[in-house]
Amino acid sequence: MFNFITSDLVSKLNILRCYRKGGAADYYVTVQSMLQYEKEQPSLTQPSASRTLLRLHRALQFVCGFLREMITVSMDAKLGPVAKPVYAETLAKFHPWLISKTVGAVLLLLPDKKVMITRLFGESEASQLKSLEKFPDLVKVLEKIYDATQKFYSDYDMLNLP
Repeated sequence: MFNFITSDLVSKLNILRCYRKGGAADYYVTVQSMLQYEKEQPSLTQPSASRTLLRLHRALQFVCGFLREMITVSMDAKLGPVAKPVYAETLAKFHPWLISKTVGAVLLLLPDKKVMITRLFGESEASQLKSLEKFPDLVKVLEKIYDATQKFYSDYDMLNLP
């Protein structure tokens, strides 16, 4: 599952990098300048940078919710039951029924929190604890990024891009 997610993330980031290096790169300096430019260019090729970033933005909402919930569970708690409702409240709204059901089932295969933390931060318990202590601050920063981006998309009436 993580290979698919990583591959999709890399693909979307590469699309954004191409826009940032392309002939109209000056319009892709900030989220606001990108949205303004693409709003005025209805004939842009797909996938547009705005659409691509919107999909990453939606994924960030899931990540924020998942991390926020993960903080609250014990180290031996299975993460599938933590992730599934967060997915249902966030990304599932944008996925067709079959994908939503498949992702919901795959999320139940997530390991327990201890295994996930070990995979992310290594075997050292001190390193794990230090990293876990930073999770609440990380969530706050990610939520600020999400909120700012959400406002830009809302201001430009671009929250419902295909």
